[in-house]
Amino acid sequence: MKLLKHTFFLSLFTICSSLLTGQRKIGVDVAAIRNHTTKQNGINLSAFYFLNNKLSTGLEINRFFPTLKSKHNGSYRISAWDYDWNIHFNNSIGKFWTIYPLTGISYTFEKEQNEQNTELVRTGRFYFNVGAGILLNTKRVRPHLEYFLATNRKTEHYLLVGIGYEFEWRDYR
Repeated sequence: MKLLKHTFFLSLFTICSSLLTGQRKIGVDVAAIRNHTTKQNGINLSAFYFLNNKLSTGLEINRFFPTLKSKHNGSYRISAWDYDWNIHFNNSIGKFWTIYPLTGISYTFEKEQNEQNTELVRTGRFYFNVGAGILLNTKRVRPHLEYFLATNRKTEHYLLVGIGYEFEWRDYR
């Protein structure tokens, strides 16, 4: 909960900073996300601030829904919350496509519960993110596909498919 509060205030600070500078472009998106390593599906919500036409940075929140796993001594459910702070370097290729490498950090809370909903294990760890994505250039609505790795003691593979919307304010001074 403490991390969620810090994330909220950091996002609020980013948005307020954008209002004080000449750049007034923010993107929000929703996506389906798949952790191929743990075989979990989830939802991704994100907000990105565009520093300029090429560079954007933002917060992503992922919720991985409980998934049933089995061990030699029974079964359990695993779920996770994941908070990412990533940077995208946007490169237009042609009129309709943009590709972007990404890098960033993430913090993941994982929880395992047995069949009686008793919590077995709760872990939290930081990861380093690296990957790439491609998006379709339209006026405001931007479908995208992204693949990235989160690495620490172990490496996890993610695939994200979503749609974003960009807001832009004009400076009338």
